[in-house]
Amino acid sequence: MFLHQLIDDVLLHIVSDLASDIWSGKQDLFNLSLTCHALSNFARPAIPRNVVLGIPSRRFELFNRSLEEEPAYGHRVVFLRRGLTDINRLPLNEAQLHVFLQRLPNLQSFSS
Repeated sequence: MFLHQLIDDVLLHIVSDLASDIWSGKQDLFNLSLTCHALSNFARPAIPRNVVLGIPSRRFELFNRSLEEEPAYGHRVVFLRRGLTDINRLPLNEAQLHVFLQRLPNLQSFSS
């Protein structure tokens, strides 16, 4: 039996098991989403669940732009960890950080 032939409940179980590993599961989900279209449909929504961003950084700017263009993307973020920052970028002020965090309504954890 091929992966794309598995029933949806089994695919959901695989994705939820990978997603339960808060930090390293994200790469596994990304890799899984690349294996076939059926798995991509289940894995892609779980990928932004755990986010590591340098604030400020180029990656942060791109992520923030994605939230502006597709606000629903921010609803999937549950865990946010602050990673390495880019010293060449101006730091965010409190108001900018507040606006960013408002785009993540389901955020449960923000750590450095």
